Amino acid sequence: MDGSRSSIDALRWAVAEATLRRAPPRIVHVSPTQPDEAPPEQREVPAPAGKVPNLAAVRAEVDDQPTLETSSDVRVGHVADELIQAAASAQLLVVGARGGGGFDGLLLGSISSQCVMYAPCPVVVIR
Repeated sequence: MDGSRSSIDALRWAVAEATLRRAPPRIVHVSPTQPDEAPPEQREVPAPAGKVPNLAAVRAEVDDQPTLETSSDVRVGHVADELIQAAASAQLLVVGARGGGGFDGLLLGSISSQCVMYAPCPVVVIR
């Protein structure tokens, strides 16, 4: 969850799926760290305006299932690595895609690609 529209769409999908599975969803936000020497195309995009999203407000927006207890987790590190590590105890990892329109929209980004390849559980990418 980075506060972007795609991450909120992914969270809505994840909450609906968690309700079907009767599993409590966990919202994870990762503040990226990136060495200054990394090429620009390999740098991760920080959360909008460089801020951690208000996870309480996000949870309130999607938490309309009172029987599910939603938790949240804020981490610092490489986004894909942290999401893969967080998925170690998950039934499912749901991530949003930031792809643009047209041809670019058909491609997975580096974070979602790494999650698909290395996560220890099934991964859903929401566009």
